[in-house]
Amino acid sequence: MRILLFNTMFEKIKKNLFGFFLLMILLLFYSAKIFAQPSFHFNSRNSYIELYRDEAIKQMIVHGIPASITLAQGILESNDGNSPLAKFANNHFGIKCHADWDGSTYIYDDDLKGECFRRYNDVLESYEDHSVFIKSRRWYSELFSLPKNNYKAWAYGLKKAGYATEPRYAEKLIDIIEKNELFKYDKLDCMPGLKPVITPYLTQNIYYTPNQRTIIFNNGLKCIELVDDENFEWIAQDLKIPIHKLLKYNDYLKDTILSKGVLVYLEPKKHYNNEEFYFAKDGDTMHSIAQKYGIKLDKLCYLNDMAISQTPNPGQRIYLAYKKN
Repeated sequence: MRILLFNTMFEKIKKNLFGFFLLMILLLFYSAKIFAQPSFHFNSRNSYIELYRDEAIKQMIVHGIPASITLAQGILESNDGNSPLAKFANNHFGIKCHADWDGSTYIYDDDLKGECFRRYNDVLESYEDHSVFIKSRRWYSELFSLPKNNYKAWAYGLKKAGYATEPRYAEKLIDIIEKNELFKYDKLDCMPGLKPVITPYLTQNIYYTPNQRTIIFNNGLKCIELVDDENFEWIAQDLKIPIHKLLKYNDYLKDTILSKGVLVYLEPKKHYNNEEFYFAKDGDTMHSIAQKYGIKLDKLCYLNDMAISQTPNPGQRIYLAYKKN
């Protein structure tokens, strides 16, 4: 009887221990998954600079804003990419919606409760919009007469023009630049490790990749100009970019054969171009114009109240930046 009672108690203890260990394993598994989520990743100052310095240099080459200023603003405005606005809206520069913004939005408490901020598809889109935002506002125009290596004048100029309400905004930017030696990036006139060549597209720079593809910046976007007839499978394999992304970036179908001279974008096209309009020529399509000016096809059609399948008439004014009245 005693042996039977002992065995029964032993079996219960074994079951309880097994259940306890199973529970602990499950808790450890789910804890690991939770803490592995990207939203909990914390950027250091150094990692932020490593991640976005090349994009800041590119913006300087294309738009003329010192790389040190762009990086310092990104660091300060986004808390090294750790702020809620950066994490959930990819907004690294604190740019609010304003009347001319028709993209996605994110509501966030800043100077006032429930303010409207711009939401971007990715961080690089935020960097590009930051440059365009500064270039397109007349009250920042005087900054572009300053030398690009005079980061102090740029910092005080941004504060004077009203970029931020923080009284010591300029001093904070300068402190970030000097402590992290960001000023060294202002001395570059091409992307690190790449050879600059003059391009026919907007007199910007082009660069050779290791596999001899030539990357061009058109409308501030990376693209290639085909030197022969090709298809997207060859290009995707050569550049190690997923084919579905290339097709989406360029508004093409998979089986499309591309002809010599066509531009193929390696990143998402924009909603606008710095040019205000273009006069269509014989043989133009809405798609060919969208490729020429680096604009999303659906956005170009929206700006001009046209369907994607419509063909513009020769001489027709096609709006590239503002919606047709």
